Amino acid sequence: MARFYKTSKRSLSLTYNKTFKYSYILVLPISIGTYMLADKIIFLIYGSEYINSVIMLKILAFYSLFFYLIGIFDTLLMSIHRTNTLLKINAFSVVLLTISNYVFIYNWGYNGLAISNLIVVFITFIIYFVYISNKF
Repeated sequence: MARFYKTSKRSLSLTYNKTFKYSYILVLPISIGTYMLADKIIFLIYGSEYINSVIMLKILAFYSLFFYLIGIFDTLLMSIHRTNTLLKINAFSVVLLTISNYVFIYNWGYNGLAISNLIVVFITFIIYFVYISNKF
C-alpha cells in the first residue's frame, strides 16, 4: 500500500477495496458462526460451569468482526502517512472505552465489558470508514 501511495492512487484504492471486501467475506461467516454456535463452543471447551459466558462470546463474536476490519484501516493510514489521524482516532477510542467501561461494567459486570467493547469498536469502525471513504 505504501508503494502504491507513491506510484498509483488508483492501485492503492483498488488494493484497499479488494482487501476490505475479501476480509469482510472471510470474517463475517466466522463471526456469525461463532454467534450461532456460542453455547456449543463454551460447553465443548469449558463445560457446563461456564454456560453463563455464552452471552459474552456472542457479543465478542461481532466485536472481532469490526476489530479485524479496523486493522485494515490502520494499515492503510500508516501506509499513506496519516499517523496523526490514526493517533487521534485511537485516542478518542481509548477515552470512549474508558468511560463506557466504567458505566457498563458497573451495571452489567463482564457482559457489560463485552457490550462496551462492541459499542466502542463499532463507533471506531464508523469513524474510520467515513474518514477513509471520503479520502478514497
